[in-house]
Formats: sequence, structure tokens, C-alpha cells
Amino acid sequence: MKPETIRKILSALLSFQEPCTSEQLALKVYGDSKAWSRSRKIVASAAGVAGRLRAMGLLGRTGGRWYVTEAGRTYLVQAQVPAAAPPTQRAEPAQAAPRPAPGWLRWPAAPGGLLWFDGAGWWWPDGQGRWWPWVSQAR
Repeated sequence: MKPETIRKILSALLSFQEPCTSEQLALKVYGDSKAWSRSRKIVASAAGVAGRLRAMGLLGRTGGRWYVTEAGRTYLVQAQVPAAAPPTQRAEPAQAAPRPAPGWLRWPAAPGGLLWFDGAGWWWPDGQGRWWPWVSQAR
């Protein structure tokens, strides 16, 4: 399974802020897919994918509901998105402060306990698949 797929599924589960059913997971992750309107078998497929992530220790299941384990949260924090543009040939000035790398950061006050840093700002996923700037929560 591709790391991007794993991150997408874990992020979707975290956006619920509570354990979710296989159908909720399928609707969240694959709801915009053309296959969703053609076949409800996609729910079983999503449950199978979640089962593989459970075997990897990234997801857990209680009472028919899926949740992200501590190992899954660690995976999200450690996973890094590849740089969108190749590095430039020009050297940075010696006085420039080092920039933080894009990635997930644990933040207990954030929904789901994690924030995404894209290199310029902090974002949190809501339960509808949208991303909101973290400063909007501070207001």
C-alpha cells in the first residue's frame, strides 16, 4: 500500500475525532469516487483496507468502529510529503534561519490531535474532507 494512501486513510479517520464505522470510512475516503455510485461493495473494500492497516498496527477496532492507534499517529507525524519543487541551485544566505519541514505535528488542542504544516501555515482537517487554517480556530 502506498504511503500516500495510508496517510489519506489515517487523516480521514482522525478527522472524525471519534471511532467510525466501515461505511463512514468508505464514504469519507472514497465518497467522491465514481465507483461509489455504481457499487456499495466499496464499503467492504474499505473495511478490507482498514483490516490491512489494523494488521500493520496503525488502526484498531472496538465494537465495529475503527480508530487510529498510537502507532498510526506516530506514523502520521513521522511521514513526510515529498517536496513539490526540486531544490534550487542557488545557495541560501548564511544568515537565513532554517525553515521547518512540512509534515504533521502533534497538537493536543487541535481536532484529532494533529496539525499539518505545509511550509507556510498550519492546517487541520475537518470531518467533511476540507482543510482549515489553524488560526481560524484561535478566533
